[in-house]
Amino acid sequence: GKGTLSPDGDAASRLNDTIQPAPTGFGTPDLGGWSFLGGEATYKLLDRSLIPAMTSLVMGLRVYPGNTSLPITNTLNLWSVQVFSPGDHNETIVNFTAKFYRTGLGGVPVLGRLQNALIQPVDPMVSRDVPTIQPLSIFFKAVEDVPAGGSIDVEASRVFDFGEQCGAVDLDDGYYVTGPVPAVHRLPRIVSCTSYRDSGQTAGPYNIARIF
Repeated sequence: GKGTLSPDGDAASRLNDTIQPAPTGFGTPDLGGWSFLGGEATYKLLDRSLIPAMTSLVMGLRVYPGNTSLPITNTLNLWSVQVFSPGDHNETIVNFTAKFYRTGLGGVPVLGRLQNALIQPVDPMVSRDVPTIQPLSIFFKAVEDVPAGGSIDVEASRVFDFGEQCGAVDLDDGYYVTGPVPAVHRLPRIVSCTSYRDSGQTAGPYNIARIF
């Protein structure tokens, strides 16, 4: 119930005196935020609405099959989900994209956080006149199963550059020695690595590496 949008469009400036924790419990987003066009269903938060950090949002869609619907076993029946949110002062649009096959409960996408994420450089030296180019070792624990067609994004700040074509391979065999839990496991299979820029950027470093 607190008005946070200032006349110049800065919402954060009016949150300085907001010290109470975010409300907990269950709620239902306003259904007025839904819109549909062809095979796309979009939900947009209504004006002056927000979702607090660390909040879980569950969206359910009921799709009725028709004569032209593809069976769930058809590899062309690939679904996708995209999340867009304003960045700092609405200057940056942060987005998340995932594709999945709807093959029962295991095919339902859950946008969970990774646990124990660690990015380990080989050389910790700071780049000066010449950029430091080196491989990175990446470790994480997935909270949910990643279905077929899934991908992992490694997103760095804009001063880092994975190059126009990134590369991803398994670590040396020594990292995967069997032993007590937790053990380090390889990804099921690394198909490719594709570099991207931040959303809306047409020039500059490729600071996002998407591993398929």
